[in-house]
Amino acid sequence: MNIFEILEKIKQRAGMYLGAASIVRLKSFLDGYYFLRENVDNEEQFWNQFQQ
Repeated sequence: MNIFEILEKIKQRAGMYLGAASIVRLKSFLDGYYFLRENVDNEEQFWNQFQQ
């Protein structure tokens, strides 16, 4: 899923993805998204170990 598809989903149901329709929460979400993309080599492994 690319960033534009993600943004479309958020646009349709901001409260579900962000907790509330807020530009500050959207910025935080996108910061996390880009951090993951730039700093994690194996995304599946990252999520499998996330809770630990």
